[in-house]
Amino acid sequence: MDTVDARARLERPFVPVRAYRDAARHLVPLVTPTLVVFPATVVIAAALKAGRPPVPAGQALTAALVVLAGLALFTMPALLAVPAIVLEGRSAPAAIGRGYVLVSGHMPSSTFTLALGVYVIPGAVSQARR
Repeated sequence: MDTVDARARLERPFVPVRAYRDAARHLVPLVTPTLVVFPATVVIAAALKAGRPPVPAGQALTAALVVLAGLALFTMPALLAVPAIVLEGRSAPAAIGRGYVLVSGHMPSSTFTLALGVYVIPGAVSQARR
């Protein structure tokens, strides 16, 4: 779908500045799920080692990174919330729910596609330009 179809479907003019302003206004609710990932990582990593003898720092860091990676991949569909906010006018929680509905049934492939397209490839390109 190109911009003309979106304009006709939404019955309002498409103004990029307005779209960026709307996305920025909803930024905090969109970032909140990601901010939950780090404390959840600490709690889950601690729970995995609860009742066991202390472990070396390297082992604890490895466990925390594995849990963090899993939780980060689980939150990838929330990246699809921005188009739902801008194009459909949904609230932040409804937009995040919309992202998960869009990937339902295709969670692993969608998650890795989003991770590659949003983080890995742009990161590699920015490193290559340096």
